[in-house]
Amino acid sequence: MKKLNIKKKVWVIKLGEPSFFSPNFRYFRSHLIAETLSRRGHSITFFTSLYSYYDNLDYKKVKFKKLKNIKYIFLNGRINHHNSYLLKLLSEFFSSRDFKKKIKNLNEKPDIVITCVPSIILSRVVAIFCKKFNIKYIVDYRDLHPDIFLRELSFFKKIFAFPLVILFRKYLSFICNNATGLVGITKFYTNHLKKYVSINSLPARTFELSYKPILKCRKSFQSKDKIKKIIFVGKINKVFLNAYFDFFNNYNYSPLIKFYFVGNGRFLKQFKNHIKKNKNLFYLGNCSQKKIVSLFSNMDAMLYLIENRIDYLNSLPNKFFEAIYYKLPIITYNKGLVKTILFKYNIGIYCNNFNSLKNKISNK
Repeated sequence: MKKLNIKKKVWVIKLGEPSFFSPNFRYFRSHLIAETLSRRGHSITFFTSLYSYYDNLDYKKVKFKKLKNIKYIFLNGRINHHNSYLLKLLSEFFSSRDFKKKIKNLNEKPDIVITCVPSIILSRVVAIFCKKFNIKYIVDYRDLHPDIFLRELSFFKKIFAFPLVILFRKYLSFICNNATGLVGITKFYTNHLKKYVSINSLPARTFELSYKPILKCRKSFQSKDKIKKIIFVGKINKVFLNAYFDFFNNYNYSPLIKFYFVGNGRFLKQFKNHIKKNKNLFYLGNCSQKKIVSLFSNMDAMLYLIENRIDYLNSLPNKFFEAIYYKLPIITYNKGLVKTILFKYNIGIYCNNFNSLKNKISNK
């Protein structure tokens, strides 16, 4: 990220992201951006949901402390349990209304705004506000919505959802064509976003992601007799659970491999019911960042499991960068960009399932 020489007032807008006040706070992309800018002396106002569905936390019940250069404004989406895409949209609609109310009470306007998509409804409100007051804003595109939305639905549901997708595509086009810059989590995402930019608009720009590993190849797997401890950290949601059952299909446990899972989500109960029936699979709860870092120091590798869907195949998740930072080899059955980088820099193991992993480790 290019340094700003003049101290700026920056708004970062990301719904649902855990805040520094969460007891189980982990750094996600928006907070890494916010903290980096804060350390450089910029004044940050961070807009997020009053309810965080990452750690199932209502911030009404949390004690706050003052943070240097970072001010939080929590938006009330009214709906706390996002059990469906429709509920998420309703929550985002209410959050957008709350955003419009709360910015009226702010004395100073920002110099620049960073708004995150897939929150298309809120980002449109942000774009209208910035256009009205001639404020620069950047679109941080991290999901293939609205295009990916139809892929997740049955044919019957697609009929009713299609008009909504058309509307959101118009919203996204308006957001992109009035933005100062566009940022994708990978080049694939940025190129996808360019489809919404007219020829006369500002060309899309992206941050260059540096993913050259700081890790020697597979050093944790050199010893055959050592028990390998592998950790997964993330949301226990549908896309994880589908990948989990696929990877551990016909699970034949090995006494030399242990898996540890950290996280929370809608499918936690179903997940826990499965792992308690299998040896060497352990659930450690929803841990704080401090605890997770401590766990990393005792692990041999990080497990990356998610569905082989077009958006995930072309994405670089938080887990990928965490593994690199903490010098943990990556174990994945996912194809796509993560697999490409894994082979290019020799930073882990690609395998179709657990039994394939067991064979690869035993043959080292």
